[in-house]
Amino acid sequence: MQNELLSKTQEQLTIIGNKINILVESECVKVNPVAVLAEVASSLNLTARALSRHKETLKLKKIT
Repeated sequence: MQNELLSKTQEQLTIIGNKINILVESECVKVNPVAVLAEVASSLNLTARALSRHKETLKLKKIT
């Protein structure tokens, strides 16, 4: 389920001001919406951490 959500989440993510809107089109939403929300939140958390690490790496490259 996570791979399916990740690919669709990337396509359907919109950031407006301080809000993130995500359109998730999946049969899983009907079956267990809480699990889908948890997967999306987890995906966003992983993405945020990866971006943070990437920014830190860029800062280190500029220093050295």
